[in-house]
Amino acid sequence: MSYASLDEALDIALGFSPKSTPEGRQLAVNYLAQYKTLPYALQFLQTSTNEKQLWFATSTLEELVRSRVDLDCSPLITLLWSVVMEPSTNLPKYIVDKLRLVLVYAVLRHNSLSELCVQILDAVDTLQSNGTVRQPTLDVWSCLCEEMSMSQNESTPGVFVELTRDRMAHHAQFEAHVMSFATEVVKLLRHFQHQVAVQSPSFSDAALATTLRIAGFVSTFRFAGDGAADIVRDMIVLAMEFAAYPLRQHTPSSSQSSSIRLALSSNAACNALCTIVATKWPRDVTVVVVNCALDGLLTWLALLSESAVQRALDHDHDDAYLDTVSAFVETFLSHHLRHLHHARYIASLSALLGHVVTLTSLQPHVSGLFHCLTVWEVFVSHVEDIEENEMGRPSNDGLLRSYEVGLVGVMQLLVERMLFASNGPQLGELDEEDGGGNPTTTTTTTRSTYDEYADKEDDIATGALVDQDQTSTELSDLKAFVFECFSLVRRITRVHDLTVQCALLSCVSAQHVTNSNVVADKSTGWDILVLFVDLAEYITTHRVHTRGAAFVDLENVMQSALNLLAGMGSVFPYAIQVEIPSLGHLYANLQDFCLHLSPSVQCQLYTALAHNVLSTGLSVASFSSLVTPVLTSVVESVVTMQQNAQRVLEPALLAQLMRDISICGALARVVLTKPKQVKL
Repeated sequence: MSYASLDEALDIALGFSPKSTPEGRQLAVNYLAQYKTLPYALQFLQTSTNEKQLWFATSTLEELVRSRVDLDCSPLITLLWSVVMEPSTNLPKYIVDKLRLVLVYAVLRHNSLSELCVQILDAVDTLQSNGTVRQPTLDVWSCLCEEMSMSQNESTPGVFVELTRDRMAHHAQFEAHVMSFATEVVKLLRHFQHQVAVQSPSFSDAALATTLRIAGFVSTFRFAGDGAADIVRDMIVLAMEFAAYPLRQHTPSSSQSSSIRLALSSNAACNALCTIVATKWPRDVTVVVVNCALDGLLTWLALLSESAVQRALDHDHDDAYLDTVSAFVETFLSHHLRHLHHARYIASLSALLGHVVTLTSLQPHVSGLFHCLTVWEVFVSHVEDIEENEMGRPSNDGLLRSYEVGLVGVMQLLVERMLFASNGPQLGELDEEDGGGNPTTTTTTTRSTYDEYADKEDDIATGALVDQDQTSTELSDLKAFVFECFSLVRRITRVHDLTVQCALLSCVSAQHVTNSNVVADKSTGWDILVLFVDLAEYITTHRVHTRGAAFVDLENVMQSALNLLAGMGSVFPYAIQVEIPSLGHLYANLQDFCLHLSPSVQCQLYTALAHNVLSTGLSVASFSSLVTPVLTSVVESVVTMQQNAQRVLEPALLAQLMRDISICGALARVVLTKPKQVKL
């Protein structure tokens, strides 16, 4: 079949023509085969301005280089080097990107990798007149490092799949230059650091981002030499500085002007740090990685504040920045949390958890919160492992203690994030059933959500985050979000006996907390009590308590909280307690709150409050305020029954009367255990 022009055949082969039927495309491909030669490809590349012809030429070159046909790559390498280093204006960017890859393939085929490495180092070392590095040079360098880094994986062995010996030889040649590459990367990063510090107008965010990507690729190789630890340290310190720049720049105390933006570089720095901390280094380098990454991370996350994050997002940074920050924290903890269990890191670990709570609370969207949930799952998984396998060792008491504040904080945050009353806008983002975001409809939808996922107790018990992909396909976005949050809360609360074992989270021991001379213990115990009261009200409000197993676990937690409440009287006088907003609210709304609890828990709650009141000393008014509403309810129920003596008792009325009588019995038993003057 003949064609009016080469472009017509290309249109049909590429599917741009009405004639692009399966048969027509095959005929066009057969016709174009005669042009798939090196002379034609070079001719199109050097003379044509037609994008289709340029694409055809580039694809032909790649196919030829990767094939088994005889090919003299030396002149091709020279030509491609000149093209990618001085790209013509008529070459689209995607064509130049493809040609860089073809250059790398040609070099590998020609077995001249060492020569290319030296050539790149010479070009990088030569700065332009204004003190900047030429972007094309960095792009070629990045392309080479990326290809060599990816080909380390056995599943992606590189260009010549069959030639294993060639691949091994290529890596041997490349590794001989890795130390030089790493040294040059550090040199360039310091150069960019100086440009940022002096607000140089010649600074290039794209060039810095490319250099940071190269740092990540180079870090996947083992450095050889005595200076490896120093180079890795410098890489981490410099990358940390660039990663934290958006927050540091927009802090109120910052003296930096806003002329330089690191929109690309800050994300690239986070990604490079992820690669560095995830690489398996020799022991001496690993120690350096842990120390530098932890110190830098604490300094970096300490800059987090609502205003700093908002200003950073408003100045050329999107939500991806916070996502990459969360990804780095997750990567660092996944690989090195065990190292932080050493005694010298205990204080730093506590501070790190506090900063991660702040990072979690500052996520502007639910997608970012999901990233943070994976970070917390790393923490919780390690705690569960410690409690299961290593509990009882004296060295672990202080370790578990260091997790306490962070896990309490994230539980409080997750409870707030699951409620429309405190997190309506973000939950509204996920309400796929009502695009208008009607609060009434949304709340109804959420309540049905709790009912649905409460049936999945077995799934929740194993931790939903490990099955996030499967869960997301079965549940809507809104349901999946609540499911994930609730699953993590449940995993945290299932860590038992952690106050006696230096208090992680739930099952609080009132004896330990109230008798401790440490003010922090008393404060922590109170915070946990308030948290679980809120959590109990939340769960029962949404009828999760009707699902059996969920409420059984809740009752165990509530019992520990009630034990703590009963002992609070020996710590805080009643006059002080009523001034505490959360406890005052509990006293004022006790009747309504108890309606959400099972009868046994209601009696236990009144028993705890009665012990609390009577432990502070003789106070008729305070005890009367606790008893009077119950007695009034009993009288009202009896009067109602007398007035309706000829009618069948309503189940609700009978249940209320039985409840009130049970509570009166519980209060009477409390009085019987007290001294004589209290009974009088």
